[in-house]
Amino acid sequence: MDQNISIVVIGYNEGKNLERTFNAILNMDFDNSKLELIYVDSGSSDNSIEIAKTFTDKIFVEKENPGPARNRNRGMVEASNDIIHFIDGDVIIGEKYLKRAVDVINAGTANGVVGYLKELSNKGWNKILLSYKPKLKEGPVRFTSAGGTYSRKAILNVNGYDERIKRGEEPELGERFYDAGYKIWYIDEMMGIHNYGVTSFWGVVRRFYIRGEVSTYNFLLPGQTRFFKKAKKNYYKDTLIDILYSIILILSIFYSSWLLLFIVLHLIYLLLKPLSSKQKHSYNFYLHIIIMFICRPVTCWGRVRSSLRYLFLSKKQKLEYLPTKIKYR
Repeated sequence: MDQNISIVVIGYNEGKNLERTFNAILNMDFDNSKLELIYVDSGSSDNSIEIAKTFTDKIFVEKENPGPARNRNRGMVEASNDIIHFIDGDVIIGEKYLKRAVDVINAGTANGVVGYLKELSNKGWNKILLSYKPKLKEGPVRFTSAGGTYSRKAILNVNGYDERIKRGEEPELGERFYDAGYKIWYIDEMMGIHNYGVTSFWGVVRRFYIRGEVSTYNFLLPGQTRFFKKAKKNYYKDTLIDILYSIILILSIFYSSWLLLFIVLHLIYLLLKPLSSKQKHSYNFYLHIIIMFICRPVTCWGRVRSSLRYLFLSKKQKLEYLPTKIKYR
């Protein structure tokens, strides 16, 4: 017999996707009478809320510091059941996932569960960028993606998501989950169908630029978990590499052949390095490495620009930009 579950759908201007998302929830292999549907919106300007009203009367709007973390936390405290599944408004839930996830939590194997995401369009740029994702085996992991399923008691005990984090809130939650003695379990079951949505090279460039901005923001945020320590370590490492690249670029003005030699040797190193893992990689995986290499200056610019922007903020603006505490209810 299916257990009562709360499903928290979050969204911002997802009018074109929400009906499909809610219908998939109602059509999965689960007793609909056991489902509590909650929708948390970030102040959409489209018809998202009107669509959500056709599926549930539990609708909440978060306009203060809106985002995935804030919205999930609101859904977490509004949920009535012992198990909560979080899902983004552009994800189509897998038909069999929830039953398996609930069984894992009820068996005491873990306090959180995640499955794999299948992409709506696994062609073109999407196929290349997603080829870099590692293949997982069933077992313990330290984070979920695009939501996941949690024991409400456990996620409340770790104060939910860190609402300061704009990207990377799920890995950070996973670290606090682990430090508190809880487990997240990966199951080889499709959790949902997601639209990565990269359709052009400029879309790729934009993602790498945002990666640089996020790198700076997570570096500046105060925090003691492994997530923040890793963010600071990566920021310093990337900054040193960028300085090295800049020196080589300056020297290339006088010694152009040395620049070409450096580029060729470094690219060969990047392409040969994955071979040490003894794991087979696809052709698209190596294309992704080449794209990362080409877009490195874009990521660097995102990191430098956001760092300089922060330096010129007033003391008050810096406090607003980087809240010192995790906000939770």
